[in-house]
Amino acid sequence: MKLFVSPLDLIVLFFGGFISLLVKKSNAASLIRSLSSLLSSGVSLIMSLEITAGTVSNFYFKQALAEASLKIEKGEKLFNSLKPYQDIFPYGAIEMIEIGEETGKTSTILKKLAEFYEEEVSDIAESLSVIIEPVLIVIIGAAVGVFAVSIMGPMYSILGDI
Repeated sequence: MKLFVSPLDLIVLFFGGFISLLVKKSNAASLIRSLSSLLSSGVSLIMSLEITAGTVSNFYFKQALAEASLKIEKGEKLFNSLKPYQDIFPYGAIEMIEIGEETGKTSTILKKLAEFYEEEVSDIAESLSVIIEPVLIVIIGAAVGVFAVSIMGPMYSILGDI
């Protein structure tokens, strides 16, 4: 059994939640923004999903869109085809897509949802930088202290010998 927790473990534990949330929301925001733009310009839903799947860099989002496209070709609604992938989308995204489909304003809802997630990503990145800043100051201060001691130590030993 491991009794010692390394500083790296603590950093991953603490910042891992922020980073995974940041990645999930930023991927969802770009996916939803692309889908919204394509739908509002008159591209069919299936073609929009295929194009968006080509632009998304995340494997899981790409796979979700490709499989959703196949399900929609068989007659399913967008929100039903994305429901199995609810764990990769941020909370509320699939429900908002369902509302957009029911009201017939999917592209408008997607645009607002993309704006919301883009703002959330910005807020998370800002709060992450606020948290990281003091940690970096302490690390830089410790490095400066180590350099100062390593330079001053030999100087004092030489002066002590004189």
